[in-house]
Amino acid sequence: MIPEKQLTIKDKFAFFRNQKYIYLDNAATTQVPDLVIKAVVESLSYKGNPHRSAHHLAKRNGKFITEARENIAGFIGATASEIVFTNNATDSINLASEAIGEEFRKDDEILLSLAEHNSHILPYYNLGKKGVKIKIIQLKDGVVDIEDLKVKLSKKTKLVAISHCSNVLGTINPVEEIGRMLSHYNPTILYSIDGAQAVAHLPVNVKSLNASFYSFSSHKMYGPDGIGVLYINKVIHTLLKPVRVGGGTISQLAVNYAADEDILYPDFYPTLQVLEGGTPNVANIIGLSKAVNFLKSIGIEIIRKHDLKLLQLLMNGLKQYKEVEIVGGINIDNRIGVISFSLKNASVKELGDYLGQQNICIRYGAHCAFLLLDKLQKETLRISLGVYNDTEDINKCLQSIGTFLNSKDKAVESTITKQLKNIPYYIKEAKMHTIDNLITYIKNELSGKRDINVIVMGGHFLGIPDIKKNTFYPSIKTLLPPELYPLLRTHGMTEFPLVTWEMGCSIVSALKEINISAELIIVINDTTGINELLSSPANATRKTVEQYRNDLIKEFSKELPIEYVDILKKYNLSTNDILSYRNLLFFQESILRSHFKNFVRKNKSFLKGAVEYTLNSGKISLNFNILINQDIKTCNIGTFGSKTGGKYCIAAVGELLAELFGVFEKSPYNYMPENICKPKSNYKNNMLVMLSPAMCNNAVNNSAELYIKLFSQGKKEGLFTFLNVPLGPEPKKSLQQGVDVTLITDK
Repeated sequence: MIPEKQLTIKDKFAFFRNQKYIYLDNAATTQVPDLVIKAVVESLSYKGNPHRSAHHLAKRNGKFITEARENIAGFIGATASEIVFTNNATDSINLASEAIGEEFRKDDEILLSLAEHNSHILPYYNLGKKGVKIKIIQLKDGVVDIEDLKVKLSKKTKLVAISHCSNVLGTINPVEEIGRMLSHYNPTILYSIDGAQAVAHLPVNVKSLNASFYSFSSHKMYGPDGIGVLYINKVIHTLLKPVRVGGGTISQLAVNYAADEDILYPDFYPTLQVLEGGTPNVANIIGLSKAVNFLKSIGIEIIRKHDLKLLQLLMNGLKQYKEVEIVGGINIDNRIGVISFSLKNASVKELGDYLGQQNICIRYGAHCAFLLLDKLQKETLRISLGVYNDTEDINKCLQSIGTFLNSKDKAVESTITKQLKNIPYYIKEAKMHTIDNLITYIKNELSGKRDINVIVMGGHFLGIPDIKKNTFYPSIKTLLPPELYPLLRTHGMTEFPLVTWEMGCSIVSALKEINISAELIIVINDTTGINELLSSPANATRKTVEQYRNDLIKEFSKELPIEYVDILKKYNLSTNDILSYRNLLFFQESILRSHFKNFVRKNKSFLKGAVEYTLNSGKISLNFNILINQDIKTCNIGTFGSKTGGKYCIAAVGELLAELFGVFEKSPYNYMPENICKPKSNYKNNMLVMLSPAMCNNAVNNSAELYIKLFSQGKKEGLFTFLNVPLGPEPKKSLQQGVDVTLITDK
C-alpha cells in the first residue's frame, strides 16, 4: 500500500499544498501532479506544429507525440497504431459510434448494460435513427448479469457496450469473461468498453479483454482536461470510415474538372490518422503521457491495495449509521475506490451541501447514469478515492457524516408531517410477460375478496403538437397527420394508446366473466407541451390554453373514436363499461391537478410542511414531504423542452384515486370537496389497475403512496389495491421482454 509516512504523495500536488480540502470526488475528476503541470506549461512555452513544419520545434513536438502515443498504448497493452487521441472518453465513444456507424443496418441490435454512463448509451442510441434496436442487460449483485447477456445475444447482435467499472456502484464488471464469450459466440460482434473509471485503479490489457473499442479520459487519471483516448483494435480498422477528416488525414487530393461538376479524389491514409484531423492537442497529450508515468511510478498493484484498505475503512464506518443504505453491496473485493449510498429519510443533497461546507468534496445526484438510478429509485451520494487520499481523509469524512445525521435525528418535524409520513403502506413486485399472466395475477390478488370493484386505466394519451398548424392532436396514430408520426416515439406513444386500451378491455372482460365488478377509465394528459407551444413563436394566432385543450379532446368530447369503439365490441363491452366524468368519457389531468391544488390550498394551515402547493414569482412549487422516496423523476419529451411525469403527475393521479375511491371517513381536514366525499366507487374494496407509460413509472408509484397517506390514511374501511403496469411505446414488446409490475396496498 502507499505508506502513510510517504508525505510526498500529497506533496506532489500543488492543490494540496495550497488548499485545505479533503478531496473525495476522484470518479468525477482527479487533481493534477506537479510533473504533469510542468510538462504542459513547458510544451505551451515551446509551440511547434508537429508533423507539419520542418523546424526544430515542430520536429521536437512530433517526437514527443510519437513517444506519448507509444507510452499510453503500452499502459493498456495496445500498440501505438491502435491509439486515437480525442477530447475525452465521451468524445471517444461518439467517435467510435460515428466511425463504425455505416456497418449497422435496420434491426441490428446493440446490447447495453443497465449501469452504463449516459456517455456510453447516447452515442449508440443515436444509431436508432437507422432502425438499430437497443436491448438493456440487467445487473446481478451490482455487475452485469452474464446469464441475461447470454439470453439477449442473437444473430442480430452487432455491438455490446459495457463499462469496465460502474461510476456509481464502483463494481468491476467481468469484462474479460464477456470478451471471451463474445469471441466464441460470434467474433464479428463489436465490443465497446468504457474504461474511464478503471485505468487509474486497475491493470488494463485490451488484448486480454478482446475489446474492439476501449475509451478513457485523461482528467480521471491525474492528467489534464480536454484529452482522451480511443483504442481501436487493428482487426476492425478496415471497417472504419474517415469521420474526423482534415489536415493530416490525406496523402493527396486530386480533382477532375468537368462541365457540370468538379469531382474530388482524396487519398486517405490507411491508418487511424483519418480520425485525428487537424492540429493535435500537443500539450495535453504530453501531459497525459506524464500522468501515465506518474501512475507507473507508484504501481497499479500498490494503488489497488491502497484502494482496498481505504474502502474497508470507509465501508465499516458507513455501516455504523442506520440511516445509510449502501448501493451495490458491501463486498469491497470487486470494487474500485468508489462507494455510493443513499439515506433512508434525510436528503443526500443536504448532506452533500453540508460536506461541501466542511471543505469535503464529494458528489451527489444521478451521476449521469440515469437508467441505473431509475432502477434504484433514489439518488445517491458518492465517495471516490484517489492515490493521495489517506485514513485521515476517510475518518474526517465519516465524522462529518455522523455529525450531520445526528443533527437530523434531533431536528423537529411538524406533527402532521410526521404522522402522515409514518402511515405504512405495503409493496411487492412481479414480472409479467403476457396479458394472460397479468389477468391471472389480478385474479389471484382478488381471490377470496368480496364487495370489490376493479377500475382499469387504459387508452391513455397526450397531445402531439403540430407547429405548422398551431394545434394539438391525440397521440393516436390513426388520428394523426402522417407527417407527425415520428413524434409518436419521441412522446413514448408509438402504439401505446390503442394497445393499452385493448389490454384494458381484455382485463375488464375477463373479470366480468367471473362476476367481478370491473370498469374502464381513460385519462387524458392535456397539460404536457401546451404552455410551451402557447409561448412559442408558432402561436402567431395567440391561441389560449383552453383552445389547445379543446383541439386535443374534440375527437373524444361527444363520442369515442371508432378505433376505441371497435375494440370495446371485440370484448363484448360498450361505453356503459367506461366510467364517465362530468358527462365525458374521460378524465383530464388539468382538472385533476386543479382539484388537488384547491384541496391543498384550502387545507393549507393543516398541511403546512407536509404538502405544499405555492406560487412564487410566477413559478409553481409543489412539495410532498410525506413521501418516503423524494427522488421524483420527470421525463423531458424533447418538444419545446416539455416534460411529463414528476410531482404534477403525482398530484393528478393522487387526486384521481381520491375521486374514485374516497377518503378516510373521519379525516381531520377543514375542507373536503364533494367529488372526494362522494367517490365514483361505492364498493368496500377497490383496485385500480394502471396501464401507465413506463417513463412515468416513478411518479405513478409515488401517487399511490400519496393517496394512502393523504386520503385513505390506512384507516379507510376496506382494502385499497393499486397495480401499476409500466409499458413502453410498444406495449406488446414491453410484455415480451418482461414488465416489472408494482402492487401497492394500504393494509
